Amino acid sequence: MNDLPAQPILLFDGECILCNRMVQFVIRNDHRKKIRLTTLQSEKACQLLNATPVSLRPMESLIYVRAGKVHEQSTASLWVCYDLGGLWQIFIVLLLVPPFIRNMVYRFIARNRYKWFGRMEQCMIPDDDVRDRFL
Repeated sequence: MNDLPAQPILLFDGECILCNRMVQFVIRNDHRKKIRLTTLQSEKACQLLNATPVSLRPMESLIYVRAGKVHEQSTASLWVCYDLGGLWQIFIVLLLVPPFIRNMVYRFIARNRYKWFGRMEQCMIPDDDVRDRFL
């Protein structure tokens, strides 16, 4: 676990339109440019996942690595909101909701995301001004 990077990294499904919208949201709202991004399909993600105790198959969840810990499902989303700062930090109180309830909702959305939002035909290519945020 000591090999985990200190800077937060959000690993997301690069083919998922909903996930890509979340990444665009993070880019717009991470004014401190604190969060790094990479697709679950990337080589960097494979390296990180091999070094971490991820309980799910990677494409089933967002994965957020922060402060030496790996977060999945709803917990990952809530820590992303917290790290965005500002009013987004209020969502961290949802950690008080038992994970089995939060993750039940998360898994329902995750299972249906391709049906509801579709798949990207090709991976997003970051603009020059945000390229340094991607690993």
